[in-house]
Amino acid sequence: MSVKISALMVKNCEDYIPQPTLLEGDSPAIENMPTISTKKICVKCETNPGIVTCDGCHQSFCEHHLSEHREEVLKEVDRINDDCERLRQSLVQENDPTPLLSAIDVWEQESIKKIQLSAENARKEVHQLTKRTMNDLNEVIDKITANTLLTMSQTSIILSCVLISIFLTNLCWASLLLVDRKNPCRAYGNASVYDITNLVKTWPVTLKGTGFDGREYIYWWSCAGKTRQCEDTDTAICQQRIDEPVLRFNAGNVSPQLWFGLFNGAVVQNNLTWDIIYPNLQSDPSLIDGTGIRVTVVHFIVDPNIEKPLLTMNGENKYTEYSITVRGKCIGQPAINRTSFIQGYCDPQTGQIVPGPYMNDINA
Repeated sequence: MSVKISALMVKNCEDYIPQPTLLEGDSPAIENMPTISTKKICVKCETNPGIVTCDGCHQSFCEHHLSEHREEVLKEVDRINDDCERLRQSLVQENDPTPLLSAIDVWEQESIKKIQLSAENARKEVHQLTKRTMNDLNEVIDKITANTLLTMSQTSIILSCVLISIFLTNLCWASLLLVDRKNPCRAYGNASVYDITNLVKTWPVTLKGTGFDGREYIYWWSCAGKTRQCEDTDTAICQQRIDEPVLRFNAGNVSPQLWFGLFNGAVVQNNLTWDIIYPNLQSDPSLIDGTGIRVTVVHFIVDPNIEKPLLTMNGENKYTEYSITVRGKCIGQPAINRTSFIQGYCDPQTGQIVPGPYMNDINA
């Protein structure tokens, strides 16, 4: 039987013991004997007259069931006392900071280990980057010697100064890439591929710009050569003065081209840049006005705000150095598909990510 005990009945869990109440007309000398006038029946047996009324539940009980009721109340009080004690213990445990402090200590040690590991990895990457940059610089110098200096005579000094200045500028932020032997419009890093084969629908592309002399010029650029304007099929950039259509200049060859970009790939396309340098191979000083020393730098900038590739002829700097800028959201840069996780390059014609191939595949 469940007995409800109100706050007025029980001040403390341990204090409540129900006391019998004498009915009207009862005599203290005759214990638990009800008068005939009450006519109250025991709530338990519903047969015997109730001799005592409980102050808590306000029910009447006979002599026999009064003892049972008192035992039930005492058990209920004990249960309430147990609940109070458990509640007290729970509050004490919740206020104990020891488990939280232990968890903080563990977190501190794990964080220290992670930071130390990250620092060690960063040191290794810096050492590797420094070593790789020096190797790239040596490769650049070797390539200058093989493709440029040995083919130049008296005029080679001027071109070499121009090329070295360009190379040093690019090496500050990028690495020398490996140009594909079969497709000169593609180059590779260790885990990246750059491909401008489909940068325009048809090569060569025609651009207009101002020369260092202030005159207007037409430029034909083809990443694979064969501009159909200059006789040399290896010409990447062919220049012609608008007012003198007969006189044309070789502004850079395909075969000695150099690519500079992120060597280990780029999964983030925004703000990525890279360069292609086209020096020419002419060495006869007497031909300086026609097919003499020239070099063209094509600077690529990934710009998410430009949907289609935008090509701009920036003009000519001193010592016949020409500059072209290519901007666009998809201009042949290394990229990765965020849904399929296909990694390759962004094809300018379709705007889709095209898989590899990579340098390791080409070597195989």
